Amino acid sequence: ASNESFANNTSDYSGGDIAAFTRFDLNFSDSSFIRGTAAYGHGGSIYLDGSGPFTLDGGTIDSSEAFYSGGGIYALGLNELVTITDSEFTDCDSVYGSGGALYLEENSDLAMSDSLVASNTAYYSGGGIYAYNQVDIDLLETNLDGNDALFGSGGGLSADAYLGVNNDLHVQECVFTQNNAMYNGGGISVINMDHIVVS
Repeated sequence: ASNESFANNTSDYSGGDIAAFTRFDLNFSDSSFIRGTAAYGHGGSIYLDGSGPFTLDGGTIDSSEAFYSGGGIYALGLNELVTITDSEFTDCDSVYGSGGALYLEENSDLAMSDSLVASNTAYYSGGGIYAYNQVDIDLLETNLDGNDALFGSGGGLSADAYLGVNNDLHVQECVFTQNNAMYNGGGISVINMDHIVVS
């Protein structure tokens, strides 16, 4: 789908704009998601649960809010790749959870490039991005600026492989500025990842 616009949508539970549970490719280009709200659940704009690969190219997710985790996007158990290019995540909030802009868990790998993650807030960890349990992360030429983990770690990015084996974190030519965490890693917090490359 291209040139789609979602604004001011609300779900009582998860996925203020979109909730996907069926396995299929979900692709958006040049699309915007503004002020999505998951009133008592996850994924302020987009909630993905075992739904297959997701792509956002040239997208904007702004001012979206989840009561729990994933102020912008929440991805769980996809066993596929979340691919984000040339996109912006700004002013999103996980009110009582982790991952102000993005939350990824259980084989929901992330490849993000040429993007901006700015001014997002998480109650716990990962003010910008939170990845937990068997997740690989590849960030390229992406700026994480002014994100806040209010009562956790990893103001910009928090990555915890937990039960994962051979999980990778690659951060290349990225900029982390003015991110904040109450505990560990104002920019990046890493736990249990097997292979870490920052260049």
